[in-house]
Amino acid sequence: MKSIVLAGVALLLITCQSSGPSAVQRGTAGEQVNSVCFTNQIRGWQPLSRNTIVLERGLNDYYRVTLNGACDATRSGLTMATESRSGICLGIGDDIDFANDFSPSCSIQSIHAWTPAPE
Repeated sequence: MKSIVLAGVALLLITCQSSGPSAVQRGTAGEQVNSVCFTNQIRGWQPLSRNTIVLERGLNDYYRVTLNGACDATRSGLTMATESRSGICLGIGDDIDFANDFSPSCSIQSIHAWTPAPE
């Protein structure tokens, strides 16, 4: 099952900040988890590096996702597509594709709970 996440608001907030990385980007990783369920509740995402993003699912519910492959999250634009084998949960081995990144999709290598830094 494929779903599309439009993250214009999250990207706009990142772009409008002049003091460097956002509180979400300065956060810390928690325990490793097997999946992020209810993918239809993913509200946005922010790149941490070329192969690492932070997903926001619901209110104040964040996950650091490390990707394996040739995609580049820092050149991704506003749109991200996810392909989950279960259709409900996004897990290790599932795919993420960025619309403006002309490389193939990446597979999820690991998922960790994520806590944004205090603002």
